[in-house]
Amino acid sequence: MLNRRRVKRVRRNLRKKQILTLLYFKPLSQKDLSEKLGIRKSWVNELVKELIREGSVEPLRRKGSRKILLKITEKGRQELTKPGIVDCYFIKKLVEEVLEKNHVEYGTETELLHVSFDFKIGENKYVKIINGLVIPQILSEVREMLALEKYEKFVREILDTQVILDLVDHKGILMSVFSIARIKENCEFLLLICGNDPKTWPIELCSVLDSIAEELNWQILKGAKERLEKELEKSPENIKVIHIADKTIKEIEKELLRFIKTSS
Repeated sequence: MLNRRRVKRVRRNLRKKQILTLLYFKPLSQKDLSEKLGIRKSWVNELVKELIREGSVEPLRRKGSRKILLKITEKGRQELTKPGIVDCYFIKKLVEEVLEKNHVEYGTETELLHVSFDFKIGENKYVKIINGLVIPQILSEVREMLALEKYEKFVREILDTQVILDLVDHKGILMSVFSIARIKENCEFLLLICGNDPKTWPIELCSVLDSIAEELNWQILKGAKERLEKELEKSPENIKVIHIADKTIKEIEKELLRFIKTSS
């Protein structure tokens, strides 16, 4: 019961943060939020009511229009100064908004040496967004309450197959982009990983990952933390790697602007 309740709370808070992220760009209606998030209007309505009660969102009525938009408040903006926006869709949306706001010409879904990049800026700048391993805040909360054996069981419950596959992709795509960066020395690359830096992964979590790798006979997963750290240390000079889960929206926005300006 403890597990389900806490996991549900984490997911609910994530949805609320996603709503704040969308409203960070511009005011939207509940219908807009429902369509962009792909969730029921009734659930959006419930989450919006909570956000209004918390003072993070406020209704915005425009003269001559029946449509009620929702606007993020200063308190809501403060919520987004905390790290943890890890959804690839929202990161892609953030990149688009930053590029358009700064009147930067760009292309999307560009292929280079058989690898697809989400954005191409100018003639030689590429941005790729990939999934990575996210360390839920719930792990540290539960670790303080459970014995190691029960903790490892809990970790297995929340590390579903998709999370494991994301971790495998994390390393595979990272290696591919690094290889391209070494070949295309005249190009600059920004790799946005929707996960936490391996340096921040808890030891207990890594031991669970290793045991899963042993059971599935997935060698690429074994020792993932150490392997990724070593690869990141050897990253080419023309590539910038950012682990999104460790950054706030403001920090991500600053990194994007720096990449745009210094690589022009």
